[in-house]
Amino acid sequence: MECEELEEMDKRGRSDLVYAKVKKITRTDTKSTSSTTGIKDLNGNLLTEPVEVRERWKSYVEDLYSAQDKPLLMSLASRTKRK
Repeated sequence: MECEELEEMDKRGRSDLVYAKVKKITRTDTKSTSSTTGIKDLNGNLLTEPVEVRERWKSYVEDLYSAQDKPLLMSLASRTKRK
């Protein structure tokens, strides 16, 4: 029944309603401590312990926003001036 509703909303181009319905269907109680969230480490091993998951996210975000291997603002500005 719900799948048919989702398909119909999708056919009508109502992706907003599709996403809202999926969110409602898959919603879990965020206050529940029984649900666990996992993330993979650099070697592909699944981490599920809250402390390990937090540390992995911390490491990921630090790597994502590190200045290493990113173009300097100055080099980006010079590229746009040449065009």
